[in-house]
Amino acid sequence: MKRKLLSLIILCLVVTFPVFSQSKVITGKVTAAEDGLPIPAVSIRIPGTKAGTQTDANGKYSITVPASAKTIEFSFLGFATIRENINARTVINISLKSDATGLDEVVVTGFGQTIKKRDITGAVSSISSKEIEKVPLVSFDRAMQGTLPGVRVNTNSGTPGSSVSVLIRGTGSFNASTAPLYIVDGIQVNSGDLSRSLSTSNILSNINPDDIETIDVLKDASSASIYGSQAANGVVIITTKRGKAGKTEFDFSSYFGYAEEVDRLDILNGPQWLSTYTEEYVNRYGANSSQVIGPSGVKTIFGADPAAAPTYSWYDAAYRKGHTQNYQLTARGGDAKTKFYISAGLFDQKGQQIQQDFKRGTFKSNLEHNVNNRLSLEANINLSTFTQNGTLSGSTFANPSFGSNFLIPTQAVYTASGDYNEPLLGAVATNPIKSANYDINKGTTNQLQGIFALNYKIIDDLKFRVTGSIDYGDIKEDRFQDPRTRDGASVNGRYTFLDTEFKNYQTNATLNYSHLFGTKHKVSGLAGFEYRHQVNNTITTQKTGFPNYLFRTLNGGTVLASISSSFTEFKNLGYFARGEYAFDDKYIVNGTIRYDGNSRFGENQKFGLFGSGSLTWRLSRENFLKDVRWLSDWKIRTSYGKVGNSGIGNFASLSTFGSNPGYNGVGGISPGGLPNVELTWEDSYTLNLGTDVSLFNNRLSFTAEFYNKLNKNLLLTRTLPSTSGYSGVSDNAGKMQNRGFEFQINSENLTGKFKWNTSFNISYNKNKVLQLITDDLDPRFQLVGNSVSRILSYQYAGVNPADGRPLWLDANNNLTYNLTTNDRKIIGDSQQKYFGGFTNNFSYDGIGLDIFFQYATGFLLFDQNKNFLDSYANASNRSTDVLRRWTAPGQITDVPLAYTGGNYVSGGVASSAYSTSSTQWYKPGDYLRLKEVRLSYKLPKDLISKVRLNNVLLYATGTNLLTWTKYTGIDPETVLSDNGGVPQARTYTLGFQIGL
Repeated sequence: MKRKLLSLIILCLVVTFPVFSQSKVITGKVTAAEDGLPIPAVSIRIPGTKAGTQTDANGKYSITVPASAKTIEFSFLGFATIRENINARTVINISLKSDATGLDEVVVTGFGQTIKKRDITGAVSSISSKEIEKVPLVSFDRAMQGTLPGVRVNTNSGTPGSSVSVLIRGTGSFNASTAPLYIVDGIQVNSGDLSRSLSTSNILSNINPDDIETIDVLKDASSASIYGSQAANGVVIITTKRGKAGKTEFDFSSYFGYAEEVDRLDILNGPQWLSTYTEEYVNRYGANSSQVIGPSGVKTIFGADPAAAPTYSWYDAAYRKGHTQNYQLTARGGDAKTKFYISAGLFDQKGQQIQQDFKRGTFKSNLEHNVNNRLSLEANINLSTFTQNGTLSGSTFANPSFGSNFLIPTQAVYTASGDYNEPLLGAVATNPIKSANYDINKGTTNQLQGIFALNYKIIDDLKFRVTGSIDYGDIKEDRFQDPRTRDGASVNGRYTFLDTEFKNYQTNATLNYSHLFGTKHKVSGLAGFEYRHQVNNTITTQKTGFPNYLFRTLNGGTVLASISSSFTEFKNLGYFARGEYAFDDKYIVNGTIRYDGNSRFGENQKFGLFGSGSLTWRLSRENFLKDVRWLSDWKIRTSYGKVGNSGIGNFASLSTFGSNPGYNGVGGISPGGLPNVELTWEDSYTLNLGTDVSLFNNRLSFTAEFYNKLNKNLLLTRTLPSTSGYSGVSDNAGKMQNRGFEFQINSENLTGKFKWNTSFNISYNKNKVLQLITDDLDPRFQLVGNSVSRILSYQYAGVNPADGRPLWLDANNNLTYNLTTNDRKIIGDSQQKYFGGFTNNFSYDGIGLDIFFQYATGFLLFDQNKNFLDSYANASNRSTDVLRRWTAPGQITDVPLAYTGGNYVSGGVASSAYSTSSTQWYKPGDYLRLKEVRLSYKLPKDLISKVRLNNVLLYATGTNLLTWTKYTGIDPETVLSDNGGVPQARTYTLGFQIGL
């Protein structure tokens, strides 16, 4: 028996010895080339095998490799991937270089999938945390402005916390949403202005820009179709910062700054105004008329001597120096099993206009834990609260920004005794400075975003992931009209409380497969489902009759003026799959399919099918180009696909009823809208052609894209006969097209100790309406065949030199004083034709200088401020443009005779009003803006290491420093009109970052 056992042991040793002799252990350390510090969690694998490992907290590794292994690969996010020949070595130390070209940077494409930039098959643009951190931002969406081709971002106001308009590859709908889908760490979040009383707000302000690692924008159907019915307007994926293995790192950063108006409208002083205003009445009624010298005449009310008229600046009363301060503390670290990122932030901004401010507090926690080598857990949470105080907006009389332009300059803000001067003379009796200081316009938003994920590695190539998440928000708004103000006096004060609550529940589960067959055939796939359920609730309560102004809460009102509430919800269910095959890193085929159901649509059309396909050819891998040494990488991409737009009202397809006051004390209901069981998604079909080229060892790279996007089944209202009892019903009947190109180029102009990098991008989009239910009978005015944002107005022809009256061109291009609707013309477009930006980055021995310009051209803006002021239609101030008004026969000018009312009477017949919308008020919005200049200094490591610091950065930043524009208004970045709006601020900031 012993002899048999000994023989068995010897046999096992003989069998297993060759196995061990066929493998060996390789050890080493991985460090960063820039500073020599170890890099933990570097991925190490042996190509063509399943062998793999990661570096530990000290950058060290150990891996067992088969004797047949020839190469070993090292990769880590933000660094260039390296392959080393093994040969006979058992110790391989590696120094990773930063990936300056970005080709090895990872892009998030949805549902936990990531892909290297060099392998992208669709149209995707990205921004990293390095770019986001350079500018002091209230919300992250502003970081995309001018930096991403195809993404048009407009800041709607200079009010702190204001909303932002984001449009990806043009307008694709008449009535449904045109905003992209936003996804934060896998959570589909709400976007836009969800407030109901504030002049402007941005729900995305809940996310601290300092917590963001990357922003990836999916622009075409190939990249976005995984999100099916929600992706017609593009997808913006935000990934926040994560923990990393190694010693815990603490970072503290802060900045302080001030803001001032970027520009002011040039308006008349007291003597200039009184002279002009008197002339308006003299020219219309005569110098000796009662309107001029009578008891209520201009000279009697406002003064007879213009030279003696005082000047009071309503601008100075309405505006101030704004202030900003920001503090951010983060802790980041972990080990091979658990990684964490924790941050807390505080942001406080006082706006440039009085009584406007924004305060935000945030807490962020991202945790990752490996239970074992197969199971891992993730828990991410974002808590935020922000409060906005503001004023009324637009042409509201109580709006200080509107009043600063509009109010007569001879009237003081305050009386001699120090009280507010009210009622005022002229068209507006309200003192907006008094209203702004006495009234309350406040909104507080509390928000929770959290996601829990479970990841399980079924086998090495197949992973299962399931998530559950919530996006919860509550917006409380308080609006109090003080009984001392004109708006609140009639009811002894008015208090309105509005509460808006939303609960957005989501879950999804996916299977992710990826395998390399041999050395050339790579297959990957994703399949899964997701479910989303959003519930919105609102409550509105209003009370009047306050004892006095000291009672400034809802409880102080004695009269319940109104109370109401609402409830709405929607549900979305989707099944999806994506597959990709790559041969020899040369040919890549990708396909996606998604089947979506949504409660918003008609009974017969609740589900829809979406999908896409793409082909990529990497020419630089072909044999006929392998010897072209200056060509680093070159690929050609094409894709086509269909996505949808579900951004409509939750009850658009249903038969609705509403309550009414009832009869004789008995409540009742009345029909609200007709159902449409066939109402369905708006469909978007996109063809995309693109190429990506890198030259001269990746020192020069560019991307060019062409797209043709066709939007069908657009929601329109089909008019019904009045006898039906309804005005119309929603129907899928419109069609629209967007065509354009995008181009971006990046270059490393100088390398070495002194570095100079340049980036430039330009985008072009042409929109065309292809189909409507009804259109204008006159082909000249039809929307079909033209841009959805085309401007139909009148052609201004200047001033008649003989009599000073305004002239226009009629339909036959003849001069006329009197316009008809038949004289309208398409004069331009309100959407930017070309837009983009360019950046230069310089660095030398720790000193950095970043200069960023933003531009847009090919669009018109309506200068409503000057239309209000200079049309002689109101008893208000005027801009200095009227100083060049017509005053004598033979004078050539574009500003007509001063004439109150602006509708010139000749022979008893009044001409068209000078205020009529025309090319006199529509002006080119083209601009070039020095958007940002940043000067920074990074202290030497040998100096700060003595006090045990990892890094210290000092910087100074200026934004909106200079603007070159054809626009005659205040700010050319406004969406359509800057009437009564707060212009963007010019800011100056000093800051620092300290790492421990």
